[in-house]
Amino acid sequence: RKGTVRHAEVFQMVSVRTSILGRPRPLPRHRLAHRHYTPNCEEPGKFSVIVPTLQRSTDLHELVDQCAAHPSVLEVLVINNAEAPLEWSSSKVRVLDQDQNIFVNPAWNLGASEARGDYLAIINDDVRFKDEAFTYAAKLLDKGRFGIVAPSRSCLNAEVPADRPIGY
Repeated sequence: RKGTVRHAEVFQMVSVRTSILGRPRPLPRHRLAHRHYTPNCEEPGKFSVIVPTLQRSTDLHELVDQCAAHPSVLEVLVINNAEAPLEWSSSKVRVLDQDQNIFVNPAWNLGASEARGDYLAIINDDVRFKDEAFTYAAKLLDKGRFGIVAPSRSCLNAEVPADRPIGY
């Protein structure tokens, strides 16, 4: 089935090595935040995860497997800009092989156009994070006050103490 995203804006990031989580389309009326609304951040299959890659990162397979195993992830779209093909056994992972390197911004746009989830998570192939990042991002996005969220650099690629929850 073709993706349902009609419009998503992607912007240039210069070496921030971070992920972006956002809502590419308006939430249904019953999901918009109001004073009596309680976000249902544990709802399965909210996120379409977009991972562009040149297959240079040693974290790629672990990252994709981590995302595919998360209950809040509907699908993981790996945009393969390398010549060597990629395969995953998970039905939640779709690899979009390219004939040539289309570079990162067009890869994001391709992923967004193919995405089926309510939310997009654009994640570089060398970024690692705690599983609770999806849950926390969904809580913020479900409130309807934010269209895009990104973790602080201090939350990424570092050993975060287990007793330190993600916060803002």
